[in-house]
Amino acid sequence: MSLAVIVQARAASSRIPLKLLESLGERSALLRCMDRCRAIEGAELVIAAVADGPGDDEIAEEATDAGYMVTRGP
Repeated sequence: MSLAVIVQARAASSRIPLKLLESLGERSALLRCMDRCRAIEGAELVIAAVADGPGDDEIAEEATDAGYMVTRGP
């Protein structure tokens, strides 16, 4: 059975803006989450669903640069 995993990601945060880009060891929090999702048995696609608001470009770029598929929207 094939499986697609979608990780919702956005820059907006009232306490820690861009917290997904904070480093957790050698990888960002976003990439650690996506790497773990990729390890799910049967997961063929791991997609970052990134908001299209101000500041979200950095998150989309982080996922794209790591080879993940990205979709943008409100």
